[in-house]
Amino acid sequence: MKKTERNEVKKAYPVLPYLIGLFVMVVTLVLLSYFVQLRNKQELIDQDENMVYAAEYEYIDAEAGIK
Repeated sequence: MKKTERNEVKKAYPVLPYLIGLFVMVVTLVLLSYFVQLRNKQELIDQDENMVYAAEYEYIDAEAGIK
């Protein structure tokens, strides 16, 4: 049996797909966080508006003598 030499060049491990995937994941998480903050901010604004409306109705009811 002959000994065969291995002159193969080892192939570099492909890192680029993992870097692209990591970049996409980070961008997705940042956008998701931004939209969640925006929604929470909008809910707070809506809640404040509802409190203003409730206060106005209480004032109107108080003027009309309704409890």
